[in-house]
Amino acid sequence: MEASGRFEEEVITPIKQAEDFYRAEDYHQDYYKKNEWRYDYYRGNSGRDDYLEETWGEDRELDLPLK
Repeated sequence: MEASGRFEEEVITPIKQAEDFYRAEDYHQDYYKKNEWRYDYYRGNSGRDDYLEETWGEDRELDLPLK
């Protein structure tokens, strides 16, 4: 991420103590496959793809070396 040059500040990912985790009900598993049109509607209106396009543009899938 830092090598991309897109961020003005250092990229920091905090590591926190894990909290209780509850597996989602079966009907939530693979929701995007089971309810494709609802998922597409949700995703289209979430702004996620617009943000990714604005932030990354044509370099959305960079092949950066891992350290």
